[in-house]
Amino acid sequence: MHVGGTRKFAVRMSIRSLVLTVAACAVLLIVVIGTVRQSRLVQEALARASAAEQAAARAQADATQARAEVQVKRAPAKDEAVLRAARRDPKGAERVRQLSEEIDSLTRIQEHIQEELQSLRARPPRAGSP
Repeated sequence: MHVGGTRKFAVRMSIRSLVLTVAACAVLLIVVIGTVRQSRLVQEALARASAAEQAAARAQADATQARAEVQVKRAPAKDEAVLRAARRDPKGAERVRQLSEEIDSLTRIQEHIQEELQSLRARPPRAGSP
């Protein structure tokens, strides 16, 4: 029982169907690529936001610690050598006292500048700047 021969099936697609199929695949690919890109950008933004929150928390802790240190700060203990020198040389002791006052003044200025820098760093960047 031999059936007359092997039939060959040829798939014939029209050019129009092929173009529509390729166009549909291209649109689908563009949508998938856009979604993947958007997802990656969102993940990067979340990572930057998390890092910024951690930096802000560290800065807040540092500021709190600095305030506590400034409030607790007492007058420095006098060194025995300075006290002995004061008894021997009153002019030298006065000069040491003046220098100590200048150092304290400069320390306060430095602390003030550090506080201003921390407040400037804590500000969000302007929308127009990169």
